[in-house]
Amino acid sequence: MQTCQTGNNEHTTTCCRVNNCLNCTLRKIHNQILTPQQSDYLDANRIEVSFKKGENICKQGTRASSIICIKEGLAKMYVEDGSDYSTLLLKKQCDMIGLQSLFTNGILQYSAEALSDIQACFVDIQTIENLFSENVDCAKEMMQYVNKDMITMFDKVYSFSTKHIHGRLAELLLYLHKNIYGTNPFKLTLSKTDLSEILGTSKESVSRMFKELKQDKILKESHHTIEILDFARLKMISHTG
Repeated sequence: MQTCQTGNNEHTTTCCRVNNCLNCTLRKIHNQILTPQQSDYLDANRIEVSFKKGENICKQGTRASSIICIKEGLAKMYVEDGSDYSTLLLKKQCDMIGLQSLFTNGILQYSAEALSDIQACFVDIQTIENLFSENVDCAKEMMQYVNKDMITMFDKVYSFSTKHIHGRLAELLLYLHKNIYGTNPFKLTLSKTDLSEILGTSKESVSRMFKELKQDKILKESHHTIEILDFARLKMISHTG
């Protein structure tokens, strides 16, 4: 066990240098972008950190010292406002947290929390900025990634402002199937409480809507495994709200 600096907070966890970036899933995705020398540079300026479910990964209002790459697990990014907060995005394997802090004042505008056990790489933020200066293709790829996040957040704002809770739940289930788990059926690692916080409603309302969807044979749920039985009807609920 070592004490690692994550943002402005010290986090005591397992830190290791087991796999270098040449063997990383993220590196394989970008193997046409980074040179071997740039990958070595990236590997020399990173540290691997383990988080347990429920642990804070980064904190709103602190200075971002690293870009966080999720190697395993699921996290949420959220904005805090006193005792309330709003979930912005879900982050899965190969997703990144903190890119919005590049070339700014470096203050995080959101927090992130582990929704499952997580393995993550913390890459020094100056290292990423240096790579951007050297490698235009890398900078372009990351800009596309940030833009994708922005589009997802815009879609959520539109959904919350125009759809009733049934439409938002249907949209979330379709999003989880397509963008997070990629299978049907899928093992839901989010609790009903997690879902209610994302949707901005109560846990009881989420449970009631799940019961209705099961009664209508739109989905099946067993031991945290969700199977969508009728995509057409679920999409219709999502569109009509």
